[in-house]
Amino acid sequence: MYVLSDELLFRVEKNGGILINKNNFSRLELSESESIFLSLVKEMGKEKAFNEYIKYFSADSLTKILREKIYREGEIKEKGISSLSIINKIQSKIKELKKLNQISFPLELVIYPSMYCNLHCGFCFLANREDENVHLADDWKKVLSQAKENGILSFSILGGEPTKYKDIDNLLKIIDSLKVVTTITTNGQEIKKSTIDIICQSDYITPVISLESIDDFKNFELMGTRSKRGIELIKLFHERKKKVRLNTVYSNQSEEDIVELLKFAIKNEIDRFSIADYSEVTGFTKITKIYNISDLRKLEEKVRRYLLDNKIDNFNFSVEGCFYFTAFPELIEEGENLSEFENMYFGCRAKFTKMEILSNGDVLPCIAFLGEKHTSNAFHQTLDEIWKNDSNYTKVREFKTENKDCLKCSMLKICEGGCYPKLQRTLNPKVTKDKTCQL
Repeated sequence: MYVLSDELLFRVEKNGGILINKNNFSRLELSESESIFLSLVKEMGKEKAFNEYIKYFSADSLTKILREKIYREGEIKEKGISSLSIINKIQSKIKELKKLNQISFPLELVIYPSMYCNLHCGFCFLANREDENVHLADDWKKVLSQAKENGILSFSILGGEPTKYKDIDNLLKIIDSLKVVTTITTNGQEIKKSTIDIICQSDYITPVISLESIDDFKNFELMGTRSKRGIELIKLFHERKKKVRLNTVYSNQSEEDIVELLKFAIKNEIDRFSIADYSEVTGFTKITKIYNISDLRKLEEKVRRYLLDNKIDNFNFSVEGCFYFTAFPELIEEGENLSEFENMYFGCRAKFTKMEILSNGDVLPCIAFLGEKHTSNAFHQTLDEIWKNDSNYTKVREFKTENKDCLKCSMLKICEGGCYPKLQRTLNPKVTKDKTCQL
């Protein structure tokens, strides 16, 4: 991994490489020769790198936009290193990644520093578990530093309720010092003033407030608490000019409930309002699922109509959920035009782009693996080793569906039949189609 600036992240990948804007996550796919050039830039300084590069490659293969990006950056100190050794190293890494059929390292690292929660949300996939073997922030620092060195794009702090983690302030300070884009998702009920201060002072940490309804009764029904404190916390962040996001799980709310949340988000200049699909991935949830992803699409269309009718064109709204793309059959054929990297980027995050670490260090490709046998621990192994060799990652990457409908679909490389853990809990996983899919 090479960081070209505070805004740009460069990683060597099996397609050649990727350049990512860390602020908005926009991507530029690179060829092998372009990745070699950027590697030379980092190691040798840009002027010397360019001269060394054209000894082995045609300078015309560099895109104009890439040249301009490099030459706008500040000077990079030269090092006494062989250009040929750098080229051989990059080519060997690309060859290895092609063989493994994976990206070099996760893009997103999700951590659960504490599994304890002070609420009892019916849609919670963790069943409000108690802590076991909780580690202090210094232990997490070693893990998070590894992730930074290997080219992580973002951190996400979940729980339980992460603000109830006993060493949360030190953890946030460590993350801020690493300068990695981070979100911390909280119900906001008992957050300390010191924690609020650290978040407000950070350029890298964004709070995400969980709120299911503006209505006290509805929010109590879904979360076990009134909406008042969550609303107050959002307003406090707004007053302190700190970007804050709002997250809602679409479970038993009406469309009117969601629209009221939307109005509140607009009024309080929420940085992003996201609605997540309620998914029973672990079997621990208590609310009966009443919506499918087609219903979620209808909800999104209603929200976007509201924004359009009220001429609100700069509001950041998103809908999230595994296999949500299957609610748009008219776009399915576009899957045939996706690049090799895009198939991984938009595909199953457990397979290609994500790592989750529980409070005791156990590593999961995704929280849907909760309850499966864990073979890796982030406090006892390196993240790079886990990413390459963990048995759960191996199983999900090697799984191939034999379902006839799935084999005909242009999204096969992205989906591969559905959620691997859910399929494995069925009688015939290879021929079973995930019921979430709407195609």
